[in-house]
Amino acid sequence: MRFPLNQSSRNKSAFPVDRRLAAIREQRGKHLDPRTAGVFLDTKDEIIHARVAYTDVD
Repeated sequence: MRFPLNQSSRNKSAFPVDRRLAAIREQRGKHLDPRTAGVFLDTKDEIIHARVAYTDVD
């Protein structure tokens, strides 16, 4: 399963952030390691901030 967190392909746009986070919560302990998913969800605000701060603007 391909799950682009911050990408879009030629034919599809990336999922909105709320849908990505819901998928991580849903798959936690199933297809995703529960500890890793938990750390990601606990620090999501910092991750989103870093993504915005370091995104290249053309």
